[in-house]
Amino acid sequence: MRNLFNSCLSLSKYLVIVLGVVILLAGCTKQSEKIESTEKPYAQEVRTTSPPSLNPEEIMHTVAKERVNLKYSAPIFKEKVTDLQAPLGMFDYGLLKDSFELVAYDGDWVSVEKSDKEQAWIPVWYSTEAANDIRKESLTRLNLKKNATLSLFPSSELKQEIFSGEQPLYSVHKWKEWFGVSGTSKSWYEVGQIYAPVLLWIHESEVDRLEKVEDDLWEVGAVIPVNIIQDLIEDKLKKGIQQSFVEQLLGSPSNVETSSNLNFTGEPMHLGTIWRYEHESMHLALTFSKAKKLESWTWSPFTDPLKIDYNHGDDALLHSFPVPASAKVNWSWRNKGTLPFTYLEGATDDVVLVRGDDGGYSGMHDDSSIYAIDQQSGKTLWQIDAGFGWAYTKMDEERGRVTVYTPYDPNKKTYRHQVRNVRLSDGKTLWNYRFPTEGNWMMTGAEGVIIFYRKSLEEDGLIITLDMETGRLLWEKPFKEPFRVLNDSEKEPFILIKQPYTVYALNPQTGKLEWEMNANAKEVLADEEAYRNVYEEQRRNPLDPDKSYRWVGIGNQMMLIDLASGNVRASYELRLKEKITIVDDKYLLVQAATDAFDFGDGTTFETSFYDVIREKSIWTIPGRASGAVIEGDRIYLAIDGIPSALNKRTGAVEWQTTIVEHPPAQVSALLAEPLLYWVGGDLLRLNKADGSMNSRFQNVLLGYPDGRGQSISDGLFNREGDSIYLGSANGYFSKFNVKQFKE
Repeated sequence: MRNLFNSCLSLSKYLVIVLGVVILLAGCTKQSEKIESTEKPYAQEVRTTSPPSLNPEEIMHTVAKERVNLKYSAPIFKEKVTDLQAPLGMFDYGLLKDSFELVAYDGDWVSVEKSDKEQAWIPVWYSTEAANDIRKESLTRLNLKKNATLSLFPSSELKQEIFSGEQPLYSVHKWKEWFGVSGTSKSWYEVGQIYAPVLLWIHESEVDRLEKVEDDLWEVGAVIPVNIIQDLIEDKLKKGIQQSFVEQLLGSPSNVETSSNLNFTGEPMHLGTIWRYEHESMHLALTFSKAKKLESWTWSPFTDPLKIDYNHGDDALLHSFPVPASAKVNWSWRNKGTLPFTYLEGATDDVVLVRGDDGGYSGMHDDSSIYAIDQQSGKTLWQIDAGFGWAYTKMDEERGRVTVYTPYDPNKKTYRHQVRNVRLSDGKTLWNYRFPTEGNWMMTGAEGVIIFYRKSLEEDGLIITLDMETGRLLWEKPFKEPFRVLNDSEKEPFILIKQPYTVYALNPQTGKLEWEMNANAKEVLADEEAYRNVYEEQRRNPLDPDKSYRWVGIGNQMMLIDLASGNVRASYELRLKEKITIVDDKYLLVQAATDAFDFGDGTTFETSFYDVIREKSIWTIPGRASGAVIEGDRIYLAIDGIPSALNKRTGAVEWQTTIVEHPPAQVSALLAEPLLYWVGGDLLRLNKADGSMNSRFQNVLLGYPDGRGQSISDGLFNREGDSIYLGSANGYFSKFNVKQFKE
């Protein structure tokens, strides 16, 4: 099985305490010998690193263990290979000068310990001086004689017979009278396993005719099968090779794009380049650092497509579907920020407000920001850095302002809990606010006000309300019982407070009660926490924050509440075997496990399209459907990761694409006009009539960092009129006009 594998191992240094032990072990050092093609390069024996008279555990802590040093890039296997006809389960290739801790020699093989302490096997020949004589040569086609054989290495007794009538082999390696070729298994892929093309060897006496192939590897598709090209390129690709070598091997790329961030969180963003080679049968994307060294690569599609994605090579990913040709986008503007992930926070006629984030999670989050972009030029107007403390914003579009709350000050490296009302056009602070008491504060808004609330285990809860224009304190209210503020829009008419079985609506200016909605405690379960993850929070559209309704979870019930009156317009009983996506105020998308009580334990699923007003499912289909976008009588969504179009009334599938994503994306259909799907890191445009893929957006890279579900849902992709705002995973925030994609 080929796993993610880093072949560069650090060398541990040990103090030599017992000189006699060193002298004794010196006699066991393996001496390399120059060999001819007809000689065995080493003795056929099993040897350990320690003499029998000493305790290996005692020696381990006193002397450096014997190491195996590679003289050439060598295949590294999970198990010792005894049959070349069987699938060859490789970890990866070790590189020239790589060094491994020796476990034991066993005939043609040496057992070594990888950096993760897992044992692996390498043909010993690659650690001998003989391997120094391997030469890289131009691509050569080998037409073989009848019943020719491949060897694990030159003169190896482990062979694989090639039957007559098979296709020619191709070589880019030469050792004396031997040609190195890519020996592909029967299939690169099996369920749960991935195999690499293994470098094998054939003697020139078994070659009937040699032919030089003059074209670049990427340009020989007319005469060499796609899987052979893939094998040959795989044989050449190694993490760290120079960009110039790749260009010599493959020629110039079809297009050059910007990579994702190549640095760890806490470090300045480092974007490399992606070279894309596009062919009607497959695509290859290679990521290079600023130093022009290969970082990773991606194939699309598989030689044998499966509905599974695998890690491949050094952090490279194989897609399981053919990607269409890349198409240029006529951007209105593109803004490059300082952090990789970007999301829309809001917009006016003059300014676009954007959230920047490093994508880090669970102790690895170091940086976040809020910044403003000029609507006409796309230039950054101002920026507020929030460090790892996050940032909260509430727009005041009428006055051209935004209130920003940043708990942490990364410049002072301390918590300052800064609240500032900022002019959007130039970032000038118009008023500040300082909290009168400590606490873990959160910020939201309602019509005309900014709301701060504190939920503390050690102190009573507290709500503080400020006038949005002046920052003047309007009122504050303590809470002894647990509560939750439901507001997510600065245009909501009331402040909504939720406590067990009750939702209160308070006047934003005075704090007085306007209405309350009480659920019958006998009809809902008290253990609300158990149902917290059954439904996803409703999407907040930053460009259209006005809503007349709100879905609220109370116990095991979801209730659709009219914000003006507090009346319950509809309800839905939650079940632990389900996962609910709120489509709008009329429909829910309900995924359900059919073989388990708890959704997380399920293996088979079905999805229902539920009408909340009629209180019934309109239709049910097998599988997990997600990302619904409704347009007229059609619903665009993904079924088990496959973009699909369904009849809204019947659920009948009108078309499905050849795209398969595993696991299914949490955001799939982004727009219906044009029909855009986000799959992996790519943004694809589909034909609405039949689901065929029109194009892939050139130089667009998307991503899904952990813990950012709401920001992605709300701010990654938004449309206002003919303008589309697009976030990214590599620092860009962009605007373009939808009319260029009219079908």
